[in-house]
Amino acid sequence: MPIYEFHCMDCNHRFQDLIPIGSQEVPACAKCGSVKVSRLISRFRLGRGEDARLDQVADTLSSHDFSETPDDFREQMKEMGKALDEDLSGEMEAIFEQEIAPEIT
Repeated sequence: MPIYEFHCMDCNHRFQDLIPIGSQEVPACAKCGSVKVSRLISRFRLGRGEDARLDQVADTLSSHDFSETPDDFREQMKEMGKALDEDLSGEMEAIFEQEIAPEIT
């Protein structure tokens, strides 16, 4: 069941409710109980499958020039983290400082 957002016309409250697809049900306002509500257009995110995320990482790695500056390398690692939907910045920064930075300079 999708979550829909609503706006109450009586008390100006915004709220969410689970409504079955295709249902004409109108929920009551969670704050004042009024049924004078309008459904809002909500933001949504299109999910990517694991294969699509891994393809993006592979494309990034295949175009990587390992002779770039340390800052370029850091930026590419951040982009790879975004592609995998994970924040790798802290972990990668620690690895970079310990192992990679001495070799580059």
